[in-house]
Amino acid sequence: SLPLGQIITEAMLTFPDVKADVAIYNTGGIRAGIKKGIVTYGKIYEIIPFDNTIVSLKLTGSQLKDIFEMSTSSGEIEDLLGMSGFTIYVDYRKEIGKRIVKIIRNGKEIKTDDNFIVLTNDFLYAGGDGFDTFKNGEGTIVYQILIRDLFENFLRKKKTITAPIKSNYIITR
Repeated sequence: SLPLGQIITEAMLTFPDVKADVAIYNTGGIRAGIKKGIVTYGKIYEIIPFDNTIVSLKLTGSQLKDIFEMSTSSGEIEDLLGMSGFTIYVDYRKEIGKRIVKIIRNGKEIKTDDNFIVLTNDFLYAGGDGFDTFKNGEGTIVYQILIRDLFENFLRKKKTITAPIKSNYIITR
């Protein structure tokens, strides 16, 4: 589900009301994959069956690092959050809480006190899956736009999608 999470978050970054730096989606909310062929709205509904809406907020580099650290805690790559906007270096050989080696945006390592505009879903924003750090964001706006609909519009415009050539996560095991 990680490549599909990357595609879903790429779709989220096309949300016209917000110029976001990063989009984050819980891969547990992705319930099906995409195979070669036509993707119907029914298939999109299978992939994203929950009525999650899009949320924008401001988080610091430190808060984002905490969020991504938490997504590494199970030790399973499949549990990493779907994400677009950063390249994140993860070292699973390190202890929990120290696995995020660095986070890169536009070729530069982010700083802990940098501020970022984040798009996520209302489930994560509410602390779903234990991601309480989202609740500490500032300037939060909850839009009544379903992520499923954003994804559908993204697919319509793209016409053809392929698995991402480059992952947003660089993983060491």
